[in-house]
Amino acid sequence: MAKPPARLADWQAVAGSLAGDCLKIASYNVHACVGTDGRKDAARVVGVIQELGCDTVGLQEVDYRLDFIAHRLGMEAVPGLTLLRHDGPYGNALVTRRRVLAVRRLGSPGASRATRSTSTSRSAARRCA
Repeated sequence: MAKPPARLADWQAVAGSLAGDCLKIASYNVHACVGTDGRKDAARVVGVIQELGCDTVGLQEVDYRLDFIAHRLGMEAVPGLTLLRHDGPYGNALVTRRRVLAVRRLGSPGASRATRSTSTSRSAARRCA
């Protein structure tokens, strides 16, 4: 039986096979910047996003550290924060290297236990071949 790879995917190899103007996206649940070790560390989240090398990243469970994360990445933040907690805003967001042309925030009706939201943004991008 073959040994499984150490990582799920070699993102750099995948990115290297794409056209330079191809839009690369990812989704990342940052768990309010709390790692599996229990430490709250927004700089570590920045490092993970940098390693991904994506143009746009959808963030879930992001809090008031969104501006810090976007600034450190040199990206624009598109907040879709859904809750105002005792320690500040919390919810979903996008960070992107692309120029944001428009933003539309949509609520999700019928969500029973928690507030749900969806953010869409239109950015300047060309199609990948």
